[in-house]
Amino acid sequence: MPNVLSILSSSNSCHETIHPWTPHCSEAGLDLLTVVFIKCLKLYGPLSLVQHIIDTRSITTGLTELAKDTLSSATFVSSQVYLSFTFICLLRQYFGSVN
Repeated sequence: MPNVLSILSSSNSCHETIHPWTPHCSEAGLDLLTVVFIKCLKLYGPLSLVQHIIDTRSITTGLTELAKDTLSSATFVSSQVYLSFTFICLLRQYFGSVN
């Protein structure tokens, strides 16, 4: 089982371990945020629609509430992913490698 803090304790830069597709933490964070948000919309859209159909037994009523629920779920998950990603990069930049 890998060490839980292996990402933080590595002597490599965060570019090499966390975001190898770009050397900039902020650019990688925004890339990750948009990808995760789009994937969350694809996931939570149908889930919210099924829940809406079960609750109201109609597709046409309450579509604004359906859109609001989908956007709030996708925003929450993508912001959590973005904040954890950013937190790890900030820790590595502030403390260096934690050995």
